[in-house]
Amino acid sequence: MRNRKFRVWDKENELMVNIPIVDFGDGTCYPYLHANPLDFWNDVILMESTELKDKNDNEIYEGDIIKGKEWVKGKTHRHIGVVTYITGSFKSVGVKQYYGYHGSVNGGYEVIGNAYENPELLK
Repeated sequence: MRNRKFRVWDKENELMVNIPIVDFGDGTCYPYLHANPLDFWNDVILMESTELKDKNDNEIYEGDIIKGKEWVKGKTHRHIGVVTYITGSFKSVGVKQYYGYHGSVNGGYEVIGNAYENPELLK
């Protein structure tokens, strides 16, 4: 079983929080030592770690906004996207002029923010 790491966006307090999550190994995960799990899930957005680090050694999570270069047909192209879990893997879903392009998340990218604390980077 892999060691899954998560963080949550607390919608009410507008705060990113790293919390311990209990992974039961069957696809279910619950916050550790939370009094009422149902209230918890209504108040937060859960984001899983990709288990990758960016070029500055920062861990990459779902919801992170990353920038870097992609190889497309033998040429490099700039890319900015939001890390999203799509069909079994983490992808960088393009934003702004990169909309519509999905790239593979790798260590060559740099985390420049996240979709919740830095929504201005998506516009």
